[in-house]
Amino acid sequence: MPDKPERMTVREFMTLAQEGQFDVLEFQRIFNRDVMWVRHLIDSFRRKIPINSLLLWEPASGASPAAGRYRDRSEAKWWIVDGQQRCAGTLAAFGALPGWMPADRWAACGGDRLGVMLTTNRRGEVVIAEGRHRGPQVSLADLLVASEQKALPEALAKAGFPMTDASALEFDHFLADVLNAQLLLEWLPDDIDDPFLAFKRHNSRATQLSLKQEELELSLLASCFGPLLRNYIDPALDEAAAQHLGKAFTRRRLNNALQLMLPSDQRKLNAVRADAETVEDAAKRVRQVCPVVIRYLHEHGLVHDEVISAPGVVDILMALFDRVPHASADLFPMRWIAHIAAGNLFFGRPSTARDTLNVVLNGGSYEQIQAGIAALVPPGRPAPYTEERLHPTPKQKTSFGTNGTLFSMTSAHPVGTMRDLAVDDLWHPSPRMRLRPLCEEHIAGLMSHYTFMTDTTFEIIASHGGWTYAAAEELKPDDDALAAHCLLLPPRQLQPKDVADWLQENRTPLLAQRIEAFLDDVGPLRDDPEPTSSAPWGPGR
Repeated sequence: MPDKPERMTVREFMTLAQEGQFDVLEFQRIFNRDVMWVRHLIDSFRRKIPINSLLLWEPASGASPAAGRYRDRSEAKWWIVDGQQRCAGTLAAFGALPGWMPADRWAACGGDRLGVMLTTNRRGEVVIAEGRHRGPQVSLADLLVASEQKALPEALAKAGFPMTDASALEFDHFLADVLNAQLLLEWLPDDIDDPFLAFKRHNSRATQLSLKQEELELSLLASCFGPLLRNYIDPALDEAAAQHLGKAFTRRRLNNALQLMLPSDQRKLNAVRADAETVEDAAKRVRQVCPVVIRYLHEHGLVHDEVISAPGVVDILMALFDRVPHASADLFPMRWIAHIAAGNLFFGRPSTARDTLNVVLNGGSYEQIQAGIAALVPPGRPAPYTEERLHPTPKQKTSFGTNGTLFSMTSAHPVGTMRDLAVDDLWHPSPRMRLRPLCEEHIAGLMSHYTFMTDTTFEIIASHGGWTYAAAEELKPDDDALAAHCLLLPPRQLQPKDVADWLQENRTPLLAQRIEAFLDDVGPLRDDPEPTSSAPWGPGR
């Protein structure tokens, strides 16, 4: 093979990639593709549909980067500047681990679940199997192994296909078409001093279309401080996902926090002016504050994404706890979150979130920040929490909205301390307890149909058709547990088909009372005598 080939086959690329000849530069975004995209990629190879060329770099002697995107050491010969998604997707289709990525990171990216399966259509032609296909299937990975071992008929028979030479030949041709597909290669000069700039200019239009704004901004910063994504952003996102808050802590949210920790003249696309030490300092602060915010949310009942109705509070908590670390031991932020949820103050009001963030960033002392935040919410405590508020809005089809936020916070507060109905020593807030339905015909987002419970409790209740007398008899909750869950003992004659209506009628008033008691205890953030007409209480519309 020439020193710098202009093209190589898929087979050649896979061999070299698994031998560690390739790596990915640190500024690249994380691998993020789904199985449909990978199927289309393989189909393009099969049909000889050209895909964009890969942009590679073979650094001059002694100039090779010491670390890659996913590992802090690298001995790669060639570096992928543009085309990581296609390269990793090709390997994923064959169930192969990219040589540049640790197995745990590959699994976290979902790469180990992107293998392509093949089947045959009614005409006996080999095709890529869709997700719902129920007939015989064989993976590209198994097909490749069987082909190398000259055991295709046996492998196909094991997968349920007819063991005929003709069938084996069809699969062999499909595999050969994919493996022999040509990848076009372009090369950077070996002495180039700014591969990131080359990447942008190589394909600026495609970059703007395929990279989200936050990905481009993070890539810019990573070109200044290489370990940013690998050692700071990725671990923070992993931790949030492990703590069931992966949707609240997104790459975009972490980028927002990071940008605000940089000098104003080094933010966004001006990051080309940033120096490594400044970016490293901001990265460390983001990495330190994320677990603090997660812990605070958990302590106050918000242990799952599904009960965080206003993820924008995460931006403000990150900025607040970064600026005023001792605020994470204070109840003021919890009371503020309760006010935001009770008044639905972030819904349709982006300026409220922006103004609150500005107060945190520009305030002097913690007391001044508190006063500034309080000035942005209506005076007094929220209006009485009525039963009508507990009915889901049309936009709450798969979310619990503010009702879920407030019930979660109430259940972690002394006015509503809740333990699991089956596991006596497990109390909310616990990630093991999630909002699960109490009836078979539950309505998504309707709080009277849900309570916090473990898998064990849910299985018991579901086995009895919902919160029936038989379920209560097996669980034997005491009066305190029933009160905490806002539950009544169901009548003996209650049938599973009637549980949903019975819960809505009998549990809704109890939920409203319990949330109302919590809000009463939270109290006002400020006591101005006259409420402002520009920011009325109640759900945003």
